[in-house]
Amino acid sequence: MLRVHRLRRVDLGKLAIHAMPLLRRCFSNILFYRAKIILPTERGRTHRKSKVFAETSLGHTGTFHGEIDMEQNCRNQYHQAMFRFLVLCLLVPATGCQLNRSFAPISPSQMLGSERGRQGIAAMEHGDLPKAEKFLESAVKLNKNDINHRLHYAEVLWQQGKFQESLQQLDEAVKRDGQNNASPHIALAKKYLTMQEYEMAFRHADAAVRLNSRDFQSWALRGRVQRLQASRRGDADDTAEMFHRAREDYLRAASLASQDRELLTELAAVQMNCGQPKQALATWLTVQSLYPQDGEPDEVLIGKTETLAMLHRFDEAETCLLALRQRGTENTAAERRLRNIMAAAQKGTRW
Repeated sequence: MLRVHRLRRVDLGKLAIHAMPLLRRCFSNILFYRAKIILPTERGRTHRKSKVFAETSLGHTGTFHGEIDMEQNCRNQYHQAMFRFLVLCLLVPATGCQLNRSFAPISPSQMLGSERGRQGIAAMEHGDLPKAEKFLESAVKLNKNDINHRLHYAEVLWQQGKFQESLQQLDEAVKRDGQNNASPHIALAKKYLTMQEYEMAFRHADAAVRLNSRDFQSWALRGRVQRLQASRRGDADDTAEMFHRAREDYLRAASLASQDRELLTELAAVQMNCGQPKQALATWLTVQSLYPQDGEPDEVLIGKTETLAMLHRFDEAETCLLALRQRGTENTAAERRLRNIMAAAQKGTRW
């Protein structure tokens, strides 16, 4: 059953608007099928009955059943159209009363705030951060509940090194719409992750996942926080458990965005951290297939080589090293590290 009282006002307004064409269509169907049933004259009915009787007497029963089925189908369509029409007649008054509130006139300050916000975002895209800050600051003052402009304002402040002011704007965004909108939590989690404040980053990433479990970025962000936190911990048991939790978050994110190359690259890395080289190799191969031939980043090729070494597939690892060597001289350190990994794997020791 449709629970109208739980819908948002703007949804109710849209529902009422879309219901009007449906009402007209249902009413047209009612008139059409009613004409099919009622309009035939008595003479026409007599002629049809005599025709049916003649064909039935000759053994052509198919026409008889076809006439019955056609008339019954018209009656069914007529009843269905009547039912839809009555339901919509009950629904539109219940939703139409929300139209005035849903489409209330915008105040002049809100209109000015929206214009300033657009100017600020345009300046931000062109790299003029001081100008963007000026316009966006004005926008959030004129329209305090516009979360989108506040998020852009926080980003402009962050890019100019005003970190505390940026965090304050994001905290304000959470206060105003943090119970319904995951975007402020995602922005805060990224900022705290950059500052290596993992507890705060995890708290906001977890809040984003709870608010929108269908957003792969929230799952990937929470997994990234746990992976980076685990890589800096000294307790082996806690580290292993955190890596496994990070892997679960990455897998959930990958189920929602199976073609995201950055996400799959991080998943392969955390699978290696969890001691799952076979799964990691499959993920590296998937990432490699998402790039043009020989167009994958060095990071992908290095990760694939490390995984092949863990699996003792040294000939294939050598082939990857040769491909890295042919790319230039900037991979000398990476090649030296991979050589050490392969040597340790051949000795059966851990690098």
